[in-house]
Amino acid sequence: MAKKYITYCFWLSILILASCSQNTNNLSELKWLKGSWESVEGKNYYEVWLFDNNQLKGISYSFKEHQPVPSEYLTITLSKQEKLTYIAQVINQNNGEPIVFTLQHETSNKWVFENKQHDFPQRITYFKQAGNFMRVIIDGTINNKFVKNEWLLKKTNGANLE
Repeated sequence: MAKKYITYCFWLSILILASCSQNTNNLSELKWLKGSWESVEGKNYYEVWLFDNNQLKGISYSFKEHQPVPSEYLTITLSKQEKLTYIAQVINQNNGEPIVFTLQHETSNKWVFENKQHDFPQRITYFKQAGNFMRVIIDGTINNKFVKNEWLLKKTNGANLE
């Protein structure tokens, strides 16, 4: 009986340790991003996200003369270090090089990615909100002044680009 109890305690301890060390940077928790999003505050801003090959691929764009104009290509993926990363490749900036932001904080409805070495933004935050809405906030400092931009987006039927 004592041997069974010790074996039980051993395996229970292993399970507890495994669950504690489990990576909370779970890409599947961001699958809600998949689809087309449109700003609802009169801003000319859109995002489209697809889940492909174990990563989220996105594009942000606006419209100019009724034509979509991409502003950046986006990827959310797991890095080699098992950290969720948000990678932005901004059109006509940074010599076309991608900018990597690493997940610093997450809750059930909030994901905060940071790159403190980047000029602007240093932080990108996605908030999942009720009713097919999300809020995107970019912030950081420019010339020692805090700057914050935000967009409220609603999931659409995908007629824009998808």
